[in-house]
Amino acid sequence: MSSVTDVVPSPCVKICTVKDDHCEACGRSLDEITQWRHMTNQEKQQILDRLESADKMTI
Repeated sequence: MSSVTDVVPSPCVKICTVKDDHCEACGRSLDEITQWRHMTNQEKQQILDRLESADKMTI
């Protein structure tokens, strides 16, 4: 049984600006944004890990 602490939070920062099918604010693709609520926690975490890696590459 899962609990609230098992939920992977959305990276959404509520300032969506879409360019080339990706949100410039959170970094997710349009498909990732629309499918987020249907994804497993593992799928969500994989996206967050990718976004974090991408952020480190731009620093």
